[in-house]
Amino acid sequence: MNFGFAKPLVACVLIFVPPVIMAEEGKASAIPSALPTVALGDLLESVAKKSNMEFLIDSRVPTEVVVGQFDWHEVTVPVLHTVLRNNKLAAVTAQGKVNIVPVDAIRQYALPVLYEDDETIADDEWVTRVIRPKNADVVMMVPIFRPLLSQQGHLAAVHQSNTLTIVARYANVKRIAEMVEDMDAHTPEPADNLATESCDIGQ
Repeated sequence: MNFGFAKPLVACVLIFVPPVIMAEEGKASAIPSALPTVALGDLLESVAKKSNMEFLIDSRVPTEVVVGQFDWHEVTVPVLHTVLRNNKLAAVTAQGKVNIVPVDAIRQYALPVLYEDDETIADDEWVTRVIRPKNADVVMMVPIFRPLLSQQGHLAAVHQSNTLTIVARYANVKRIAEMVEDMDAHTPEPADNLATESCDIGQ
């Protein structure tokens, strides 16, 4: 039998194998090292000593969290909320205890209800904010502001009372509240109110 075609095939294989190996090695070298983490229990214990807070950890929460460039020994309460946000977690106070829960479950808890700004609340803390503009129609605001919220947030409008309710992190709530205030300031008073005022003046 004639095996004359076997030699070119073997040579071809020998030529193309090294580049494949080099590509795999290059791909492996590009994988980043693991991000620094800390035991969540240790982090909360450190924060508790500085704030006199008591923490409870939901069983669905991971035992380790990424802290990034923060020195976890120096983490304060506002920074803790930021660390939790970066790990898809949240904190909510119930019966005097701060519960650490998955952010996907945040709407199941009784969040602080605000009717005006509160400087004592951290930007990354979850709240419920109620806004009642004088002139602007809150129903028209829903499609404008809903894309600004995360998947876990909530936005609802009540036409009868012209009330807008927002569930979100406080920084986002403040941003939306500021835009609502600006829209309200540039919205003319309803026509029926103007007509009533005109009648009163005429009499």
